Amino acid sequence: MTSIALSVSFTPMKTATVNAASTTNSSLKNDTQQHVSNHRDLTLTGSEFSLDPMNTDTANEPDFDSMSVKELNQYIDEKVQQEANLNSRKAKSIYVAAQATVTTSVLKNMWKAAGEIAKKVGYPCAGTMIQYSASGKNYTEWSQGGGLFASRIKKTSAYKKAKKRKAKSIEFTKGDSKDLFYALHLVSSDFNYTKKHPVHVHDVYDFKFMASYKNSPFTSAINNWGYLCSHMNVLYPSKINIYF
Repeated sequence: MTSIALSVSFTPMKTATVNAASTTNSSLKNDTQQHVSNHRDLTLTGSEFSLDPMNTDTANEPDFDSMSVKELNQYIDEKVQQEANLNSRKAKSIYVAAQATVTTSVLKNMWKAAGEIAKKVGYPCAGTMIQYSASGKNYTEWSQGGGLFASRIKKTSAYKKAKKRKAKSIEFTKGDSKDLFYALHLVSSDFNYTKKHPVHVHDVYDFKFMASYKNSPFTSAINNWGYLCSHMNVLYPSKINIYF
């Protein structure tokens, strides 16, 4: 079920061409990234941006960004089958705790693989946040408007309207961007942050329980699976701070 749910929830879509240094996996690997605790000490030119490095939970974690969508789906399917085989055995009580630990680790990697699938089929922001959530990391982006999130936010009508009104919040719809809808949806905004980075968009990426399945049953099911995993120490709330 996990493979179907996590891979089918995202469908390929065309995305606008933006600064390649902000969007490609290979360039993210090559860029020098560092966590900046004080934005006043940060010097940026053009569309350079800095991201908090993603924490790796296990030393043997697969190199998801080098895998194709087919390989990622196969990885998820294999893990589902392995867990099914493990749970079908009559384990002795001494192995119960160890079994739970393995399951949590496997689920984390399955979510990370699903996030990589999302990135490869046109949802780079949503996929990135899934991976950061599974890694227990916060996401911080500084740019002059060319960052992964900033470059997409600036193009939406929701952002443009909010900027005119100096609004304290922005709500992204699927009409604005399906990617931003899944990654951010409703965020807080400040259009007078600093002279160098006047815009600050912030949010917490997490999963809240959806009681109604009427409007979007599939989305609700995926969301509530995420909600369940967040209570199993598989996914964690991730603070999002975007400055541009």
